[in-house]
Amino acid sequence: MLRMLSDCWAISTQALVECRSRIGDIARATAWPAILLVLCEELGNRFADDVMVVAFSLLGGLAWCFVAIQTHRLVLLSRPDGYARVEWNIVLRYALIVLGVYLVGYMVAIAFGIVLRDIAGSSTGTVINAFFYTVPAIAALYVIARLSLLLPNRAVGLKDPLGEVVSWSKNNGWKLTIVLFLPPLVLSIPTLLIDQTEMSIVGSLLSSVLSLLITVYSIVLLSVSYRGLSKPTRSV
Repeated sequence: MLRMLSDCWAISTQALVECRSRIGDIARATAWPAILLVLCEELGNRFADDVMVVAFSLLGGLAWCFVAIQTHRLVLLSRPDGYARVEWNIVLRYALIVLGVYLVGYMVAIAFGIVLRDIAGSSTGTVINAFFYTVPAIAALYVIARLSLLLPNRAVGLKDPLGEVVSWSKNNGWKLTIVLFLPPLVLSIPTLLIDQTEMSIVGSLLSSVLSLLITVYSIVLLSVSYRGLSKPTRSV
């Protein structure tokens, strides 16, 4: 356990170093979609119309995918392909993979919840209810973490089979889950606290920018994890 936590800390630190060394390149390569992502988040929070909220969410999601693809390329490729033009069909394909990964995770969570409810029967209580929510969520995050290795693989133009990509994280699934979700969650605490307060436009914009930086860090975490796990099999 201590060895695993130590490895997770090392990967998280390595991702921070990557962010610091490549932040200029990432900013230049993702400038307009990053701005669009922040604006969509701000505008989506200010509209009460459900249609507008959905529209800004979809547009922000595509901008997020563009940022993710460029960031993966800048971290994983030895040449500056991050500045190369990204075709919209690649962005849409990446978005569909993200949607599929999280849909599978959601289905896993539902399946675990149903099984646990059947086992527990009519038992109730705070601890039992917390267990019912926590275990399915952890199972879903585990599945999402392993499937998410497909994202950087596709972002850099590789087409390795899904089964092969998932197999790279064999015996490292829990480590990958902790690395991909715990550091961004901890870093998001200040942003969550800010969002609970009455904010001016400047404060709201600052919160959105902090969220963007955490998003970039989480993408770099995935890229660094992918590079470490795929190296024995594939040299990017």
